[in-house]
Amino acid sequence: MNCFHEEDQSAIRDAFERACTDGEPYDLTLRLRSDTNTQQWVRVRGDPRVREGTVVSVQGTIQDVTEQTNRQRELRLLQQAIDDANVAITLADPTQDDEPLVYVNNAFTELTGYTPAETIGRNCRFLQGKDTDPAKVDSLREAIDNEESVTVELRNYRKDGTEFWNRLTLTPIYSDEGQLVRYLGTQKDITTQRRWQKELVDERRFMTRALNTLDDLLYVLDEDGYFQRWNERVPEVTGYTNSELDDMHAADVFPEDERDKVIKTMSEVLQGQQPTIEAHLRTVDGQQIPFEFTGNRLPGKEDNTAKIIGIGRNVSSRNERQRQLGVLDRVLRHNLRNEINVIRGHAEVIDENAANGVGQSVKKIVQKSDDIINIANKSRKITKIAQKSPKSENKHINGLLNGVIQNITQNHPEAAVEFECPSEVEVDVSIHFEKALSELITNAIVHNDSSSPSVVVTVSLTDDMAQIKIADDGPQIPEVERQVLLQEDEQTPLYHGSGLGLSLVRLVISRSGGTIFYADSSSGGNSIVIEVPKC
Repeated sequence: MNCFHEEDQSAIRDAFERACTDGEPYDLTLRLRSDTNTQQWVRVRGDPRVREGTVVSVQGTIQDVTEQTNRQRELRLLQQAIDDANVAITLADPTQDDEPLVYVNNAFTELTGYTPAETIGRNCRFLQGKDTDPAKVDSLREAIDNEESVTVELRNYRKDGTEFWNRLTLTPIYSDEGQLVRYLGTQKDITTQRRWQKELVDERRFMTRALNTLDDLLYVLDEDGYFQRWNERVPEVTGYTNSELDDMHAADVFPEDERDKVIKTMSEVLQGQQPTIEAHLRTVDGQQIPFEFTGNRLPGKEDNTAKIIGIGRNVSSRNERQRQLGVLDRVLRHNLRNEINVIRGHAEVIDENAANGVGQSVKKIVQKSDDIINIANKSRKITKIAQKSPKSENKHINGLLNGVIQNITQNHPEAAVEFECPSEVEVDVSIHFEKALSELITNAIVHNDSSSPSVVVTVSLTDDMAQIKIADDGPQIPEVERQVLLQEDEQTPLYHGSGLGLSLVRLVISRSGGTIFYADSSSGGNSIVIEVPKC
């Protein structure tokens, strides 16, 4: 008896006494004393032998059940841990029809509202409802059929009908013989997490839409100057695809002679400065567009890394307006002053000698007054166009030119204007494109000394462009006016009415996305070619 613990000694003594007096058998599992930390368990059995109503002996056996007892104890502890776990746990039996649940823990009851009695013997699909995604259910079914582990996020329903997002994980459990005996399921309520994710996704989508509505370029560069992120305007303007931009250095979208300046500016931004530069953005087809770039240092997650966030703004219209205002300023300072001086001189002649040369002086006064009015009118047109944002529209070139030529020939019946257009074609041009064509054709007539000036207007087509050639047989356009037309007039102050009109032409053609060329005409006059994009 001393080999047992005291409480076990009392238990076996009581059991033995009952066996002797009442003939009651006993079966006890007892722990043996030990001088070490190891525990040994034995199973003690007593079987009374009764003769003529009297117990004559008790036959007993002792069996070592340490391993079995420890295993049962571990199983009880495991069962208790599973029962009390914070994660909802289920066990399903794949050997039965419809794979019913055979166990659910307390957390499952708290999560779903269903008691064990309401769940044991049922397939767990009772948690599904009208908005459960069938595709995810199919993927779950496929994994079960293939005896594979799987995790899916399902919209499930509690007993009271409320929805919740359930992250369900199923794991197959096999016996020692390799037979599938159970499916272990864990369920986690991720409703709050899903709501946060949705809010984050919605916020990101909103920010992306907002950034993509900008006319400006928005981009992020890494510390080495390579593109990391950008809004939709970047590929739209540059012509490079997103995959191409993903491997590009920012300096590669600038002309070679401006790359050093761009790289120097990026270095200044990484040092914490906020420089602003103007540089030409080179598109994939070689076009160079003036842009103003500003940048800021964007600290990275690590102290030794940083990025550049930048904005690029197209300043073509701004530069054109500034240039046109400069033209008008030079016109007002130079040409109007000279014209007024001529008028003043002739007025003095009239005043000093009313009897001699009065008629000629009066004609001169009228002519110069008309010139001033013409300059003022064209200056006002240029100013109005330059001050407004560029607008374009689709126009049929045949009907447009027919209308322009008809108006001009009504005002100048002495002129012969021929028009050739191979087919009806639609062009995308400035809303003021008609004024530019009218200016060029009218100039070809009024600056021709012939009594019957001739102008030939022809239209030809390429894959993307429409070419409009205006050829005349008059005197060649002076070099200074050619410079106005071909954008080479930055340092030239000599503007008069026709020169200002050519400046208007250039502004309109530029806003139409077109170009203008000059060449001597085969008839000895001038040939001006305009190229504008087709629709």
